[in-house]
Amino acid sequence: MNMLNLSILAAAESPFANFAQEYTVIFYLAIMTFALSIVLRSTKFFLTQLALVLVVLILNETAIIVLQFLFTAIQVLLTATILYKMKKAIDYNYALILEKTHETPRRITTSGYNGTRSTF
Repeated sequence: MNMLNLSILAAAESPFANFAQEYTVIFYLAIMTFALSIVLRSTKFFLTQLALVLVVLILNETAIIVLQFLFTAIQVLLTATILYKMKKAIDYNYALILEKTHETPRRITTSGYNGTRSTF
């Protein structure tokens, strides 16, 4: 009985399912950007990505076709920016570890600052 309900839900037409099937690359980039924004605890990127996805889902199919290049460019730019932020966070963490193990001179942890950040 449960499998029957799942098959009915899967067969239902929804804007989200259409978007995921027709624009798979953009959809995967959006999922990756959502995940990385959560990992980096960046509300600015999370809300920007959420707004972009909601705009794409709310617009009808003809508007999406017309604005496809714009949405793709914005999504690629947003994903590239968050990947750059992720690289900066990894570099910062590595530099902090090197300082705390006394392998490099102190720059981040000077004057008692322990180097922790709540967001990147």
